[in-house]
Amino acid sequence: MENLLVGLDFRDNLILHQVSLWMDGGSVTLNLTDTNYTAFTVEFCQIMFLTKHPQKNFPGSFLLNKIEIPIRSDDEQVILNSLKHLSFSDKLIAEEKNTPKNLTTYREIINERIAFVESEEYLVIAKKMGRL
Repeated sequence: MENLLVGLDFRDNLILHQVSLWMDGGSVTLNLTDTNYTAFTVEFCQIMFLTKHPQKNFPGSFLLNKIEIPIRSDDEQVILNSLKHLSFSDKLIAEEKNTPKNLTTYREIINERIAFVESEEYLVIAKKMGRL
């Protein structure tokens, strides 16, 4: 199995640069950099529409750079733990002062998605989608 974390450093805080909230039923994409300023994405796929579609991510998937993170793997745990302690980029902090964006809301959304991946419901949906 491929090591998804090769080339990424999760020893210190990740920096969040952008949050994309999709209107597909609830997907959330995070654009981040690691300790070495290597850019990558983490995506929490929507769970509202539990239907498989060709060329789309399975509902409920948890992705690193568009690759599904193995369920209950060490990689999954490392990523989730790092996301719990991420920092916001200076750009996001500056934008909050000038726009109605709220970093507390971003933190709540991310924590909600982390809690879902750590839940039993995540496993139920993974089984229903044939991922487990």
